[in-house]
Order: sequence, then C-alpha cells, then structure tokens
Amino acid sequence: MEKMLETMDDKKDEIIEKVRGAFVGGGSKTSEEFNKELYSHFRNGADSSDDMEEVSVNIGEIITALKSDKFMKMASDAEKDAEKVFKEKFKLIDERDKAASANTTHKNLDESKRKAWSLQISGIQKYSSLFSEAKSIALDYFRAWKTAVSERDTVYKNVCTSAFRYKQES
Repeated sequence: MEKMLETMDDKKDEIIEKVRGAFVGGGSKTSEEFNKELYSHFRNGADSSDDMEEVSVNIGEIITALKSDKFMKMASDAEKDAEKVFKEKFKLIDERDKAASANTTHKNLDESKRKAWSLQISGIQKYSSLFSEAKSIALDYFRAWKTAVSERDTVYKNVCTSAFRYKQES
C-alpha cells in the first residue's frame, strides 16, 4: 500500500495532464497548454482573438442562433450534470474517509491494523485530491464553452446591429 501511495504522488502531475488532454483532443497537457487548447477548441482552431478569418454571413442563421439559446443550454446542462456526478463521488469519498477514520481510533486494533487503516485514509485523501483537480479541469472546460458561446452571441448581435444600420451607397 505504501508503494502504491508513493506511485500516486510520483504520477499525480502526469495523471492530471492526461485528464486535461482528454478534454481537448488527447495527449498530456500542462495547465498553460490546456488553457490555450480550450480557447482554440471552442473557436474553430483560432489561437487568439487576433486570429480571425473573414466569413460570409447568413443573417437568417445568426438571428435563429440568437433566438435559440440551445448551445448555452447544452453547456449549462453538461456543467450541471458534471457537478452532480462530482458531488455524488465526493459524498462517497467522504463516507469512506469517515469509515476508515473511525476504524483507526478503535481501541482493539493492534499497531499493524491501525497503520493499514491510516494508509487507507491517506490513499482516500490522495484520490480525493486527484478527483478535485479533475473536477476543476472539467469546470474550466464548461466555463470556456459558455464563454465561447457568449462571445459568439455578442459578435452575432453586433453583426445584426450593423446590418440594421447599413445603408447601401447609391
């Protein structure tokens, strides 16, 4: 058990980097790479706001998109679902931690069993820490999604406003 806990400590950063990568196309990603990839992921590969392409505009599609909040609802629903799953998992982790903690204080335990329970508690806490980081990564993903949709809607509103103000030269 001690060896497994040491391995968890040694591999924590690697595990977290793989979790980040799973959200944006695979591989391992540092925090900085993940944030950059998130931006690009929700903006058709653009690296920054300066990396824009001119596109033809279909005002009907823009108005339809503005009337429908489908993408924002999808992002919000996905975020709520993830929050629910994480909440359930953290509840389970907390229950196991409390049960293991109760066993370490039992009067009839010999030192080896007490140490085994302490190691189990340590494992639970390390798992909880990894899970907490995974939750943070998932929530960053959903926030980036909602931000991208919100930015798109702002651009669409500006396009509509400009279209209404447009006067064709004669």
